[in-house]
Amino acid sequence: VAFHPTDLNIYWVGAAAGGLWETRDNGTTWTCLTDNNGVLGVSDIVIPDDYDTSNTIYIATGDRDAWDNRSVGVLKTTDGGITWNTQMIDVEFIDMEFNPNNPAIIYGSTKYSQIFRSIDGNSFSPVFTDGNANRIELAVSPNQPDWVYAVASNGNSGLYGIFKSTDSGFTFNEVFSGSTKNLLT
Repeated sequence: VAFHPTDLNIYWVGAAAGGLWETRDNGTTWTCLTDNNGVLGVSDIVIPDDYDTSNTIYIATGDRDAWDNRSVGVLKTTDGGITWNTQMIDVEFIDMEFNPNNPAIIYGSTKYSQIFRSIDGNSFSPVFTDGNANRIELAVSPNQPDWVYAVASNGNSGLYGIFKSTDSGFTFNEVFSGSTKNLLT
């Protein structure tokens, strides 16, 4: 689920096998925005703060928790979902976040121990890989816009570690080890 940055009646819902749906009347009616796409799975939705002027939406495709729908990567629209730019990056993101001060900077994480970063919203580069980690979830905050937190699981569905970047995702350092205490159980 993703929400419009200023209009509480508009939000989007992605389904593992049902596409991206938009409501403009707080859920009374819904419109599917991905009927013409080759993939129905939507595992994450990111709406930039400048949506009113940019009409930009990013979706991570595929079923992030199962293998019902394969990913074709990240798709981007700049016309509110009428058309989609396919194959921006052929990586199966399970989480995406914007830098709170700069919507052109996007972070994406995978269930295969990687974090990617984009500075233009179009091309992504890997910035973190740890072969001992599995699924990674991300968090950012307007209070510290250059900080990015990453929570990584291990191969046994437990906590591998918590990592922090203080330089807008260029580098990450471990701030808590799952071997100290597994916070996920």
